[in-house]
Amino acid sequence: MEARIISFYRRIALNYSSITSLLKKTLKKIYLSYQPYDGPTLFLTRGPIHCGLASEIAIASGGYQIIIRREDERRFEIPLTDNPNIANFFSNFTHSRYPPVSITAIPGGHIYSDGAVFSPDGTVLARDLSLDFSSPIDSHYLCRKPIHKSKPLTGSTLAVASWQTRSYYHWLLDELPRYLLPDIPAFDQIVCSRDTAINREALRALGLENKKILPLDQAKHYECDLLITPSYIAPTGEPSLYLVELLTEAVQSLISTTKNYPEKIFISRKSARGRRIINEDAIFQLFEAQGYTRINLENLPWRDQINIFYYAQEIFAPHGAGLANLVFCSRKPLVIELFNTKYLHWCFWRLATLVGARYMPIAFPLMEPVEHNLAAGNLDIDVGNPAAFISIYQSLKE
Repeated sequence: MEARIISFYRRIALNYSSITSLLKKTLKKIYLSYQPYDGPTLFLTRGPIHCGLASEIAIASGGYQIIIRREDERRFEIPLTDNPNIANFFSNFTHSRYPPVSITAIPGGHIYSDGAVFSPDGTVLARDLSLDFSSPIDSHYLCRKPIHKSKPLTGSTLAVASWQTRSYYHWLLDELPRYLLPDIPAFDQIVCSRDTAINREALRALGLENKKILPLDQAKHYECDLLITPSYIAPTGEPSLYLVELLTEAVQSLISTTKNYPEKIFISRKSARGRRIINEDAIFQLFEAQGYTRINLENLPWRDQINIFYYAQEIFAPHGAGLANLVFCSRKPLVIELFNTKYLHWCFWRLATLVGARYMPIAFPLMEPVEHNLAAGNLDIDVGNPAAFISIYQSLKE
């Protein structure tokens, strides 16, 4: 009898735990889906029903798509390393395939949060322009979900709003290049992801400072008289040579010919939330003795970030978004990127290769197996004894 009573209460406890967990998940979804909106109602229109291609949506609505650059591909050489674990990891990412680059015009098209593009009736989502890495290619997190009602926009709207642009990496390499394509038709306003100081600085450099800016972080859903939306120039994490060329040309007016910038730079993540170098101050003292300047990129105007990388000849940095500035390098620098063995990434190796840099990855703890574990993406990096580390660093440079 006692065993039955225990079993009965155990089942109740398990069911209670499952119900509580489900309730928490439901409440979290409700909370995350809520955003303030300046329209007459908060939500309550249905999201798109299925996914399609931007070209199909454009043709069906009387619009068009022009191809700026055909599909392409590239192979990358495994980076310099004496660690076979690192070499094996990067050997899985030596091939990049780049979809066609295009500009699509959709009469009555919709632009939604994270740059998602819908058909005029709101039922079809342009999957090739609407990023969602958590869903298969024939689905999207917005499909059949309640979404904000749309706000109408008159005239022509250039939509470049992109995915996850709170990260400088995604703003610089995903969103900004979409402004730069040739043959973009005339437009009256721009829908971007966020209205930030660095975005305004970039728009001034491009001569677009007088255009009306509508950030999607303030109003999540626009229905446009004419939606003009450039494609992504390259897949996220897979920069292309064309991407490098567009950005390099775009910032030429910002390159300084009078101010001196350091040749050797040590990128700090001391104030970041993750991927910091443990005992950074002690490590940097040894780098400083060899002529390195410590750089806190988050404190600098965009113009200075561009010029620092443009003139750099040696770059040491833990993995982080600031290395997206490698796209501006002009001196074929030595780039040494520091990782925790739990989280390696290939994006800056590819970018360094495209600008002609000599790239070397180091992962700690040394010689341990390496992986790309998203859950460990913010782990700090312990290089151990500073003097021993600087000795390893010097041997890699030779």
